[in-house]
Amino acid sequence: MALDLYVGTLTRYYSGDWEPALLSGGRPGELRRARMGQNGVGGEDPDEIREAVLGWIQWANEEVDLLEERLDWSEEPELPYATARPSEEGLGALQLWASYAEHPDLPRPEEMPEDWTEDPVLAKSLDNDFPSRFPQLLFAVDIWLPARIGEVFDAPSPLFSEELEEEDEEEQTRFGSIPALLEELQTLNGLTWMAEPSTLERWRQQDPSPQGSLEALARQAFATVLDLARQAQDQGMPMVLHWT
Repeated sequence: MALDLYVGTLTRYYSGDWEPALLSGGRPGELRRARMGQNGVGGEDPDEIREAVLGWIQWANEEVDLLEERLDWSEEPELPYATARPSEEGLGALQLWASYAEHPDLPRPEEMPEDWTEDPVLAKSLDNDFPSRFPQLLFAVDIWLPARIGEVFDAPSPLFSEELEEEDEEEQTRFGSIPALLEELQTLNGLTWMAEPSTLERWRQQDPSPQGSLEALARQAFATVLDLARQAQDQGMPMVLHWT
């Protein structure tokens, strides 16, 4: 399984008008324009998708009490986008790194576990009774929105804006907050690495082995997620975690 981080309009994302970072010939995280691709929901009418997204933004501003500021970003079709491709193991390593950071009394493994989803310390962080410091990183967010939000929340995806009340709960999308994600990443860096920008750039360019060092995998994923989240913040755009 592969995953991509995408920053840009949801119209471009859902219509498939973007390319994964490693297939585009571009530098990971580079802002660029795209030809029609095969991601998202390719083949749907971009104009209809744009109307659905704009309708969802209006709905969320009126109905989602957790929003601490209004959602407001452009869905114009020619806006550029950015992508990067952390590995699945890298994202898992980052989640383990964060969970062990908030359980410092427990020994962190040196190598990446074969099945990191079964890690008992990660399970402690995900327990409903534990006040995790890293919900944006750990709680399976699908889309981070460019606004302050009280906590992650589940809601119908923007493509279901005309049937917001009828969508099956199992099909709902989990939303988070770009500002909150950046704060969590800064907290994690402060608790563990204290990495400077030059170090983060070096980490982002590395390609650690999926079966190698937990820390090396976590560092590369951390630098990649931080870079894309900062671009989302600067551009005032959502960031999507796309699985293929």
